[in-house]
Amino acid sequence: MPRLDRVLVSVDFSPASSEVLGTLGTLDLPAASLLLVHVVPDLPFAAAAYLKETQIRQLQRDLESQAERMLEDLAARELGDRYSWEVVIARGNPARCILKLARERRTNLIVLGNSDQSKEAGIRFGSTAEKVVASAPCPVLIVPVGGS
Repeated sequence: MPRLDRVLVSVDFSPASSEVLGTLGTLDLPAASLLLVHVVPDLPFAAAAYLKETQIRQLQRDLESQAERMLEDLAARELGDRYSWEVVIARGNPARCILKLARERRTNLIVLGNSDQSKEAGIRFGSTAEKVVASAPCPVLIVPVGGS
């Protein structure tokens, strides 16, 4: 089995996020370095009809800064000093960004949660999880919401 020392953890701030980080505590990853990733989607094209370009850029920066603060707080609360971790805020399509970072950082495990929405729709995985599993350069651990 490959050594799992570079783990990308996708955090979307859904109810699954705390479960995803909590699951890491149940795994035997003593030397793991965690790359905690949140992807802020690009603002919808329609925003251009209501805001100036400079306002859109500022809003995007504000969203990214807020996401970084939220992820730092969540990681400190859920992980503490059990692991070394780094926060990365990306912008764009979540699946593409996760896959790109996994390749660039040569991670050997991707961990992400399965959304409530996919369960309600009777789908096994959400669209992001499905795309990541289909193209991941390493194993992927999907953490179900509610532990089911």
